[in-house]
Amino acid sequence: MGMELKKYEDILRWVNTEEKTLRYRRRVGVFKGSDALALLTKGGLDPLQAKSVMQELLNESILFKVSINKRNTKECDVVLDQRFQENHHYVFANERTSSISLVLCGVFVLVTFTIVLFRMWPRNIQQRLFSYMVYPLGGFITFIIVLAIIRLILFSVTYILYSPGIWLFPNLFEDVGFFESFVPLWEYHGSKKVKSEK
Repeated sequence: MGMELKKYEDILRWVNTEEKTLRYRRRVGVFKGSDALALLTKGGLDPLQAKSVMQELLNESILFKVSINKRNTKECDVVLDQRFQENHHYVFANERTSSISLVLCGVFVLVTFTIVLFRMWPRNIQQRLFSYMVYPLGGFITFIIVLAIIRLILFSVTYILYSPGIWLFPNLFEDVGFFESFVPLWEYHGSKKVKSEK
């Protein structure tokens, strides 16, 4: 049965998941029991066998049943009752590491190792690399400063002519990731406050 469970686990890895936070710490992919059954029945099982496989996966702690927090739907927690039910949500006990993640980790280790050994490089290579790094870094800082000035000018003009005003790249100075800083392109002033009050 172990090889069979592995086969069905591999099938279930393709189920549509929604990202949630498990116990306020770990990001997991949550899926509905009905979606898992639909995928298993496409794989050649009848509904009764699919339910049996899901229960076996729960018994072997390959899957866990979770409950979604009613106040914050982005959070979930493992429940004690591990009986399979179609309308409940489930997570895998361990997430698989993608090959892209492994490659990125390897590149990160190599870059870190290279930076640590920077003092051992020949002096002329150190100076050349430093001069090559200064220009892109200075250009990026200049770009951010110019963008901030353009944002302020655009906001001032639109605030006077078209109140409540429009912010270009409203998340530019927010506490978000680098790419999220440039999304959305524009937004009305105060629209975040209106959304949070609803």
